[in-house]
Amino acid sequence: MDDVMREAACRWLATAWGLRHARLEPIPSGHTNSSFLVHGASGVLRVGWAGKSTAQVARETRMLRHLAGRMGAVAIPTMRATRRGTYHVRTGDGRHLHVFDRIDGVPAAYRRPSLAVERAMRSLVALHAAMSSVAVGRAGSMDWLAARHGRLARPSATFTSGTDDAVIGRIGALMQAARTWMAGPIQWLHGDYHAGNLLFDDDRLLGIVDFDGTGVGSAWLEAAFAAFALARDVSDEHDLRIDTSLWRHAIETYADAAGLSDAGWWHRHREDLRQLFCADQVLIHLEAARRGWWSPGPGMGFLGPWRALCAPSCVDSHNLTAATVASRASPRGEASCRQITTSLPRAR
Repeated sequence: MDDVMREAACRWLATAWGLRHARLEPIPSGHTNSSFLVHGASGVLRVGWAGKSTAQVARETRMLRHLAGRMGAVAIPTMRATRRGTYHVRTGDGRHLHVFDRIDGVPAAYRRPSLAVERAMRSLVALHAAMSSVAVGRAGSMDWLAARHGRLARPSATFTSGTDDAVIGRIGALMQAARTWMAGPIQWLHGDYHAGNLLFDDDRLLGIVDFDGTGVGSAWLEAAFAAFALARDVSDEHDLRIDTSLWRHAIETYADAAGLSDAGWWHRHREDLRQLFCADQVLIHLEAARRGWWSPGPGMGFLGPWRALCAPSCVDSHNLTAATVASRASPRGEASCRQITTSLPRAR
């Protein structure tokens, strides 16, 4: 956030929420939203990306209000109402501002990956159970993924190379094929369940944040994505490195907590699910790049999934020990490196 935007945010805090003389401290975050501690108010200000639809904002608000008090000891963001009784304000350039109560904990701040993953997956089961009571209407198993793909499948002149269009085409083929074997209850999902959105304190999971990607799809597919994200070594920018034993532990924990007889479906479709996980990551990053929020290159966990989709026969997961995967608990996390490389298409 530049000084002009920071000054504007402070004015909004004062006029809309009555938080005067606020001092903002940046919080490491992703490439679509910016988040700040609001000192003196025990709050967090989130400045969304310009162009986020009001429907998406309404979905997040509805889901967070529904989840209030339903997750026990694991905290869920609580939106603070403005003086007018709304839960956000919209700036002139189309950004939505929210203020949340602060939740203790640090993203991915755990020492024992196996224990942290177990707690994360059991909490995902509880989250899915709490979200399942919200009606979805007519919906498909990959609706939230298909929506991302649809936005990118439209013609774009953002990149000088056609490589991204070829990958988007491959993603479309993967999704079409997945409809023949996809399973699991179709319901509302978190949409971005990974270590960066889980707040820990010494292996204890304290909170789950960042519900602005909430969408509808298969709960089993989100469980697979969560397992890959949690078992991934994000310190390796050039390959998709998954600790297969940790992934297995994550999936079997989810299946057990969900009351399923076994985790056979995930094991049978592991490679297909890994490709869909790569597809999801690439779609998120390419959309950010096309809207000018980010430039493709190292950082944010982009290169591994991109290369896996560009050359799936040449890129495979590597077996790692749980101790190695613990390196992703670095405070810098996925946001540690954002420089542009010349080996990938660039945003104009």
